[in-house]
Amino acid sequence: MEKSKRIAIIILWSLLIPAVLVILGFADVNRNQQLCKGIDVEVKIPGDDVIITEAEVLTMVSSTSEPLKGRKISSINLKSIESRIKRNPWIADAAVFPTLSGKLCVKAQPREADIRIINRWGEQYYIDKTGIMYPTRPGFPARVLIASGIINTRFVKGGNVNEVPDSIKKRSILPSVMYLNKYIANDKFLTAIIGQIYVAESGDIELVPITANHTIIIGDTSHLERKFGKLVIFYDKILKTRGWDKYKTVNLKFENQIVCSK
Repeated sequence: MEKSKRIAIIILWSLLIPAVLVILGFADVNRNQQLCKGIDVEVKIPGDDVIITEAEVLTMVSSTSEPLKGRKISSINLKSIESRIKRNPWIADAAVFPTLSGKLCVKAQPREADIRIINRWGEQYYIDKTGIMYPTRPGFPARVLIASGIINTRFVKGGNVNEVPDSIKKRSILPSVMYLNKYIANDKFLTAIIGQIYVAESGDIELVPITANHTIIIGDTSHLERKFGKLVIFYDKILKTRGWDKYKTVNLKFENQIVCSK
């Protein structure tokens, strides 16, 4: 009895496998002959800041001499469309693939700004969370910290600040600015009060509060926990009683003291 069951199972599988292969073959042929019924675009905005729209991505996809709709999907160069989308400076990644319903699905991932730079020559650009430089765009501001002043890193479209040679990094203030930006972003108190990073002619790094009319001088990015600890005490114990606009500068550079000027 058991032997006949095993034989029956073997026979069943021997019939099923060719049938499945035939079905898959028909499906493959059908897919190759399938016409494009339309294009669906999805832009995955990483945060709240929009820098490119679905309509613009659709224009990139459709910018060919022959309309895609109605063409055989097998004749459409999907990799070429992906490359065209990825060449846009505001897009980090893209994928284009056909759906079972006969449409082209286009997924685009915009860049997510980490900081906005205004260098010493007045060039403005963003740096994303992977270190890639990309241009600003009028009408599409990102809500991130601005760093300006004597920043001597020129804008290179698509350049990665993390891949700069060490010999250049040592002469640039940008790594310190990036480190400080990350430190501020990870601190709720600092995120709430700091609006801008500024690099002075002296090389000192200064912070501009969002509301108060004074400048916070931190010098370099060493001992940030200690420096900002002093700032918390200063705000809590002194400015509450003397007023937020009492001083023009609050210098945290020196150990165990806060130097203020009016």
